[in-house]
Amino acid sequence: MPDALQVLLVNESEVPPPPPALVEGLMQAGCALRICDPPGQLRAMVDEAMPQAIVLRAPPSPLYHRVAQARVWAPVAALVVMMDGASAQARIAAMEAGADGCCSVSTHAAELAVMLRAALRYRSLTARPVQWRLMARDRVLAGPHNQWLPLTLGESRFLKRMLESPGWMLPRADRRGGRTLDVTVSRLRAKAASLGVNLPLFTVRDWGYMFLADRAGVET
Repeated sequence: MPDALQVLLVNESEVPPPPPALVEGLMQAGCALRICDPPGQLRAMVDEAMPQAIVLRAPPSPLYHRVAQARVWAPVAALVVMMDGASAQARIAAMEAGADGCCSVSTHAAELAVMLRAALRYRSLTARPVQWRLMARDRVLAGPHNQWLPLTLGESRFLKRMLESPGWMLPRADRRGGRTLDVTVSRLRAKAASLGVNLPLFTVRDWGYMFLADRAGVET
């Protein structure tokens, strides 16, 4: 019997509450289940305990936003969306936003649990042998010890260029508005420190910045 899968079940307000059969079925399938209803509690529940997997029951309309939000806050979790009546375009958008799969709200709980475990296996098998990487459309920096750092657009652009630079060194003169860049780095370091992430980003005096890690990469 596999270890209990830590699952967060997110229920959008426009969708009826999860039926008892789904809740009981997931538990019988070996899932340790927490229910996030309303979805506004998602970030707080993720901060409390990072789930291994997320099930998102949602209508098609806010789907892209909610999936992208969940992926930023839980970048390494398996993520499956349950929805009905969605067009192919909506399902594609959900996958592009970071969902590992989409299924009907009537999908059997045992099948859903297998989908979640399969997504986790796939993630582990395809993980790139890198120490630091950008993921979730470059809006999350992931580290070698399950660190994760949500990024603003400016922070994402800076780190993407940093990790793509030879030796992961970026001259300050390569960017216009050096003061703006300094502010971005300062805020990035403060955010990392507040989340307990030891960010190996250093200043080279009178030159620029260096990302001092054994290996680094970009995952798109």
